[in-house]
Amino acid sequence: MVWKEQALLSSIWRLFSLWIALSLLLEVTGGFAQAPPTPVSPNLVGDFEVDSKDLLLFLQGWLSDTSEINPDLDGNGQIDSLDLFVFQREWQTSTGLSGCSGTFSIHDQPDVEALAGCSSLDGNLLIQDSDEDLDLRPLRHLESITGNLRIERNSGLTSIEGLSGLTEVMGNAVIWDNDVLTSIEGLRSLTHVGGNLQIGVCHFSGCDGNPALTTLAGLENLIAVEGEFHVGDNDVLTNLEGLENLVTVGGRMAIGHNAGLESFEGVDSLEYVGGTLFVDVNAELKSLDGLQSLERIDGRTEVRRNDNLESLEGFQGLEYIGLNLEIRGNPTLASIQALSNLRHVGEEVLVSDHPSLPSLDGLQGLTESGTNLEISKNPLITSLHGLQNITKVGGVLRIYENQSLTDISALSNLTTFNSTVIRDNPNLDCSTVSLPIFPVSVSTGNAVDCPVK
Repeated sequence: MVWKEQALLSSIWRLFSLWIALSLLLEVTGGFAQAPPTPVSPNLVGDFEVDSKDLLLFLQGWLSDTSEINPDLDGNGQIDSLDLFVFQREWQTSTGLSGCSGTFSIHDQPDVEALAGCSSLDGNLLIQDSDEDLDLRPLRHLESITGNLRIERNSGLTSIEGLSGLTEVMGNAVIWDNDVLTSIEGLRSLTHVGGNLQIGVCHFSGCDGNPALTTLAGLENLIAVEGEFHVGDNDVLTNLEGLENLVTVGGRMAIGHNAGLESFEGVDSLEYVGGTLFVDVNAELKSLDGLQSLERIDGRTEVRRNDNLESLEGFQGLEYIGLNLEIRGNPTLASIQALSNLRHVGEEVLVSDHPSLPSLDGLQGLTESGTNLEISKNPLITSLHGLQNITKVGGVLRIYENQSLTDISALSNLTTFNSTVIRDNPNLDCSTVSLPIFPVSVSTGNAVDCPVK
């Protein structure tokens, strides 16, 4: 779009140059009527850029004695060719885009306007610690940043509309702790982030989000995040709409502590996560619907402490997890059937602390666990059906504190394991079954304990 605009401006400028020549001729013959000596800015439209719109207003004032526009730009009391040269200089300054370098910190409006001529930035752009509702439109020609973009700790910023020309951030893009920011639609041209993309963050010391952000609309053209992708502590965000074209996340993907998030709707194209997928402490999340295209996670997969999560719907396409699968502490989870296409977990498989989960159906595609396998604190599970195809546990098998468990015969194909702990399952009678895992390493607290080595 920038080159088209520059071409248009070039054509208009050629016409404008003819007006300058004409003005010199007219000045020789007496010029035009004089106006009061009141200098004005060539930015007549008031949009932080001197361009063709201002030119039309300027010519209107220059040619008409009755116009409300005052074209005496140099303030010398005369409307003459000098005013045209003032306009020409300001136009060239405004539209003469160039590359900029360094780290620029924006705290107030003059800081914004100082970067109006930058089409690229070899460095970092920091919009931070401002209590103003900054107008970022002077930055609309900025297309790329080789370093980091940080928009943080701004108490007055409501919009980042002025970043609409930005297509690439090669470093990190961080947007957090912006008290009244409601929209990131100003990032609608962004296609690539070379580092991390963080829209709110959670860490060991707490969370810093964007409490007024209602939508991720504006990220529709984002295809890849090479580093980590975080969406955290955005209390009124209800879904992930705006990420429809995101295909890959190279590092960790963490969606956590978003109090109003109800679904993953919006990430329909996501196929690959190179690090760990965290889905943690999203109080209103009911399913993972929206992740159906996700096939591979090279790190861990952790779904934890989501108070209203009812199913793993959305994981139907997931086939490969490079490290651990951890499903823990989701009190309303009633089904893990959506994991039925999962074929590989490189390390531990853990399903624990689910008072509403009646069965392990969904794990039948697994034939081994790379390290440990743990089924614990699931009071409604009566059998281990779902684990019938497990033949190998690379570490420790732990089955404990499942109050209703009566049947462990699904472990009949498990022949390779390190050690086995079966304890505190008060309704389990191990005398009713003979399994390759017997004798076990530890068995205590069951109705009838299993044979022990």
